[in-house]
Amino acid sequence: MIDIDPEVEAAIVAHNEGRYAAALALQQSLFARAEREDAPAGTTPVMALFGWQVLLPEHPPARAALEAIRNGQVQHLLNGARYFGAPLWEGGHRTERFTVIVQLNELLGDAPSTCALFAHFDASDPDVARKYAQRALPALVAGERWALADR
Repeated sequence: MIDIDPEVEAAIVAHNEGRYAAALALQQSLFARAEREDAPAGTTPVMALFGWQVLLPEHPPARAALEAIRNGQVQHLLNGARYFGAPLWEGGHRTERFTVIVQLNELLGDAPSTCALFAHFDASDPDVARKYAQRALPALVAGERWALADR
């Protein structure tokens, strides 16, 4: 049997009961916990983002909350914090913050934000932009940013 994180379970129950404000608060808490460098093993951005997918269409305030989270992640990245949370396992790789931002933008349907962030790195640090290019490519194509996509 799979152990379900009690906070994830509480968010699911709140959502299923139509207590969207409570589900939103729990989703915000899950995301904040996933970002901590001392997050429990198995706490990943994917788990922290999953509940937003079902909450966004049903609870309009969730959009503003998720945009605020995304904006905070962008600021962390621009300030040099390249990684999100703890390694996925002892000594393992870390999740690139840019990847988390792209996932947030995908949930929000905000490809232009991904394009703008990638364009910033393309102009300010082309080596970093090359590293992020594959993850940014779908947004660049969707935004018809052909010159950036080509590079």
